[in-house]
Amino acid sequence: MGKSLVFTKIYEESEYNGYIATDEYICYENNKIPVKALWDTGSSDSVISSDLAKRLGLHSVGKAKINSSGSTYQSGLYEVVLLLDEKETINLHVMESHQLDKSGIDMLIGLDVICLGDFALSTYDGTICLSFRMPSKGLINFNDNS
Repeated sequence: MGKSLVFTKIYEESEYNGYIATDEYICYENNKIPVKALWDTGSSDSVISSDLAKRLGLHSVGKAKINSSGSTYQSGLYEVVLLLDEKETINLHVMESHQLDKSGIDMLIGLDVICLGDFALSTYDGTICLSFRMPSKGLINFNDNS
């Protein structure tokens, strides 16, 4: 990991569509492939769509079990490089999910990435703000009076 990464994504309430997604990149074969990435604190691992895996021609490095919406199924496991905010690369093993296909989302960023730093979501006066910094600089504790 290089220097620290800090970025913020601001949504006006009128443009917020129920989820937090950012435009990121997957680096593959010396190319930066744009992906729409949904930040998913309910997912322990990052996941890519089956369509993205096919589009990139990724080769599986193994199998993994996905538990999703009450069902369990086998998935291909792939090695990818995520480029966050066009600044920081993260080597990942990701599973593929056909459930993302046709959703407009190419990737779920799960807790395997989110736990590398500090993640905060705040709302105020009709504005929603995602902030992420990596590496962590300490706990964010709203009950801390110091």
